[in-house]
Amino acid sequence: MKLTRVISIVLTTVLLLSTLAVLPTPAMAQQQLPDLVVPNAWQADSQIWYNLKNIGQSTIGGATAPPSYYSALFIDGKQVAEDHVTISLAPGAQLTRCFDYQWQATPGQHTIRVCADWRQDITESNEGNNCWEDVWVIEEENLPDFMVERIECSPDNKLSVTIKNIGSGTLPSGWKALADTYFDGTRKGAFDLTYPTSTLNGGIDKPGGSSTYLLEWDITTSVTVRVFADFTDDIKESNEQNNIREEKIEPLVTKLPDLIIEEIKCDRENSRIGYVIKNVGGATAPSGHVTNLYVDGEKTSPDSVGIELKPGEAYESWFKEYEWPACHTIKVRVCADNYNQIEETNEQNNCLEKTCECVADITPPRIISGPTISEVTQNSAVICWGTDEASDSLVRYDNRSGKYGSVIEDPKLLKEHCLNLTKLEPGTTYHLMMESSDSSGNKVGSRDFSFETLSPPDDEKPSLSLIIPDTLSGKVPISANTQDNTGVDMVVFLLDGEPVHTDYTYPF
Repeated sequence: MKLTRVISIVLTTVLLLSTLAVLPTPAMAQQQLPDLVVPNAWQADSQIWYNLKNIGQSTIGGATAPPSYYSALFIDGKQVAEDHVTISLAPGAQLTRCFDYQWQATPGQHTIRVCADWRQDITESNEGNNCWEDVWVIEEENLPDFMVERIECSPDNKLSVTIKNIGSGTLPSGWKALADTYFDGTRKGAFDLTYPTSTLNGGIDKPGGSSTYLLEWDITTSVTVRVFADFTDDIKESNEQNNIREEKIEPLVTKLPDLIIEEIKCDRENSRIGYVIKNVGGATAPSGHVTNLYVDGEKTSPDSVGIELKPGEAYESWFKEYEWPACHTIKVRVCADNYNQIEETNEQNNCLEKTCECVADITPPRIISGPTISEVTQNSAVICWGTDEASDSLVRYDNRSGKYGSVIEDPKLLKEHCLNLTKLEPGTTYHLMMESSDSSGNKVGSRDFSFETLSPPDDEKPSLSLIIPDTLSGKVPISANTQDNTGVDMVVFLLDGEPVHTDYTYPF
């Protein structure tokens, strides 16, 4: 914008009584007082500067304390800023000051007024000459003006943006500006306006010219696109309010997902087969499609994919209903979207084949924990142990050591084993040993362990009868007959209340 000064008025006379002027009294006229005036004001960039001068006979401010007074800025009759001055001014001294105010001048005439000591903090010899006023004319400059003319989807479903210079000014050489892009309110990223893919009428650096930018951001579904040209305000424009455009964009070509089996996983240790499925298409694959497993040409087990797969995403799963036979080499074929539930760009690349080999396993499992014997009752107990690889479970047991006449087993291949022994005798010591075999038939066994079941409750008193000769003379035999439902541990004989013999070997 060009600024032309047409009127300069310096108020040097005393204003009417309706103004802020105060006529000096004879007492004031005898004093030597300061007198503040504003000789001039001007614009530099977007700020307004002014000169402040003391034309009085006394210094403003003293040696003990700095002065404090304010200048005011008025534009078109409205006060827009104040400047707090704390600098002393001797008679005839002048300051250059700037208001902390950014003026965005529009074309046309504007009345600029600057007043010193606006709050009348300083007693002056003339209170009527503090203000300076002028009329400035702002001429319209030839400036460029960016406008987002079009937002489109290109034939290959890329984002196409056209920016036009609708201003009257040419951009200078070496100019730089960025545009910002949002998809459905989410920031997608910026692109450089100085590198268009095509231009019209000289491009946007010329008045009336346009430039088109083809971006690598795919339009796969209906999306609301907002473009903000020159969002960093690198370019001074005649209108800074028309840089944004928002459009709802539809893809021109319907993009589809494309499912492939990227990998087949042969897990011999856990006797299972898995796979990795990937969407290599340009659209999201919905959930609910089925992947199928073929073993040696026979369809064996389906697996439902329960998640969406965005373009480029992969998902790993296992065929939960299939168990790999013990040490058999198998030919595996895995097919994605086996029942054609998903429309894809390529329906011929859904399957992958692989031979899953079984290497002979001659290493038996190891017992790495246990056994723990818990939940012991009169008639049952739980035996638990752990192995370092999946294997079956077997316990041999008996109430005589080395016999192991009873067996309980579980064929499931597990690393944590627990078996429940039932129909045991109360109060009985049992001997046991554990065995586990892996899928290759390699077996590990434990040493002998023992435990005792709980005894039944003893709620009956024993019975006792003494067998004493009719005549007690010299040494005579005294015996006792006892009976108890749970057995007799010992019999104590007392004479005159004192124990004289204890029999631990009573044959009951």
